[in-house]
Amino acid sequence: MDTTEQYIKMCAKATEIQTAHRFDKFDLYIRNYAPLYKDNSSYIQVCQGSLKEPRTYRILWLPRQDQLQGMAFPVINSEMIAYFLSSVLLFHENRKYQTMEQLWLAFCMKEKYGKYWIDGEWTTALSVDGKLVKWSPPDGVVGAW
Repeated sequence: MDTTEQYIKMCAKATEIQTAHRFDKFDLYIRNYAPLYKDNSSYIQVCQGSLKEPRTYRILWLPRQDQLQGMAFPVINSEMIAYFLSSVLLFHENRKYQTMEQLWLAFCMKEKYGKYWIDGEWTTALSVDGKLVKWSPPDGVVGAW
């Protein structure tokens, strides 16, 4: 499980995923998350049931790789794997992700919200040959799975 500062920052800034999530047993989270702390990883906890009022305590969900894969593909088959691999080659090959969780989070944010992790922010601008260009998904693609 990725508990690096980079992944925690990516999760914190993925507000679309954070607000949509409903906590369940075995979810990993940071209670009283503070972006100013250098090492939030020491505050990681495992949910023992459902959290009643998670937003009251500034709780940050850290999706596991299996949860990210489930967001992307409710059913995994060879076509989905091929799509994931081609997407990685097309849109993520020049990005430096340290873990599979970071790569899967980036894939989910691209597919569901048309956002890319660039310079520490989720943005709809995609860098092509050093130039930022606006990207918007084709009709019916975002959230189609």
